[in-house]
Amino acid sequence: MNDTSHDGAVERSDTSDLGALVLYATMPGALMYRRCYPAGVPDTHSIRTAHLSVAAAGTAFANVPADERAAVFESLSKTFRRSEYHRLRFDSLRREVDARRDGLPGEVFWDEFVETLHFELQAFCGAARMVLDELVYLIARRHGVAPKRARRAPWETADLVKKDLPPQCQVLEVELIRKKSDWFDLLNAYRNSFFHHGWRHGTGHYAPGDIRAAARNPAANALLVPDRTSLVGRSKPHERTYVDGTTVDDVLQRGTEGLHQLLRELCDGPWSAAEPPPGTAPRKEHPNLIVLLATPSLFSFRDCVVIPFFTTAELARAFKIPDPDAVELVDIPVSRAVVGKPAISFSLKGLTSDALPPGTRSVKVLIDPIVKGEGAENIECAHAIDVDFQAAIANPTSPMSIPVANLTRLFVWRAVSRRTWVEN
Repeated sequence: MNDTSHDGAVERSDTSDLGALVLYATMPGALMYRRCYPAGVPDTHSIRTAHLSVAAAGTAFANVPADERAAVFESLSKTFRRSEYHRLRFDSLRREVDARRDGLPGEVFWDEFVETLHFELQAFCGAARMVLDELVYLIARRHGVAPKRARRAPWETADLVKKDLPPQCQVLEVELIRKKSDWFDLLNAYRNSFFHHGWRHGTGHYAPGDIRAAARNPAANALLVPDRTSLVGRSKPHERTYVDGTTVDDVLQRGTEGLHQLLRELCDGPWSAAEPPPGTAPRKEHPNLIVLLATPSLFSFRDCVVIPFFTTAELARAFKIPDPDAVELVDIPVSRAVVGKPAISFSLKGLTSDALPPGTRSVKVLIDPIVKGEGAENIECAHAIDVDFQAAIANPTSPMSIPVANLTRLFVWRAVSRRTWVEN
């Protein structure tokens, strides 16, 4: 093997804190980080989503096939978090609406910003209503209804709430939903009007309790919404009344409280899923990003195992691969996130003494190797770097890093990745 240069040993990674990007822990082939959300994007995870995870893993749904149970509960949890996202966005925008009146010399006659409140309220109602539909499917499946029948009458949400129940639907979960018929009626009515029959709102906004007549005028105050009783018969915006003084805050509060109460009662009651205790670490310290490190394919030459990296895809493809259908070419970006200086990082997970060919004396990282000779008896490369493979075998969870300069990425061959759906 002809090495044109030798750059020393591969560096092992250490934990680095780079401002908003924090490395928390490692698992084989992966790093877990916390990277803060952009300004204005709320964190929607809560005790309620944790409660749903307990229910999904419990015995109440043992008769539902595991793949179906995982997929449907994952969808339900995401739909609930979607409702939380829009609720939290509404809360943030609602505070901003009040702040926009500060310091003004008169009343707000028109503010284009106020329509964003209605956008978030509409989205919340749509997501909350979808939660109900997903719950009904799960309830039907739990009680032995076939998948296709669980999507049709009598297992339709509005029918279960408003109509007489056939015997097969007289189950505790449905009774809990029916006890919240007033909440369902409010949520459903506003959701249907938002999405199917049109909407309008006033131009300005006022503080609660403002004594001006305009504060009670729906054309002037965008915080007012139509009376529930006027949202019937597919009414259009000009046909609605505003006698009750219902506001956007009222609809969001009632919608949120009813949804949280229903989920808690289902989990604590018929599903026998106790609310989990809060974790010891604050939510703001939980990792929220997992990065998979590439695990390069290893190649044996004489008494040495080599890990080839390439500065271009063309050089990588020119390298003779014994079984090209079993591998894929990937690029590894240069990053400071692992060792605090520009480097490429990779994993040697699965590397054991038994995995190496008998008689192996060394493992080397080669940069831009070229196989020479008819019998592949020589390899020329731009750089050769020794790997302490005994240390790598002893600690396979520790990433390996190669400091680099004047590069943005390196290419490497790895086994084709076969991923499956993750069960929650």
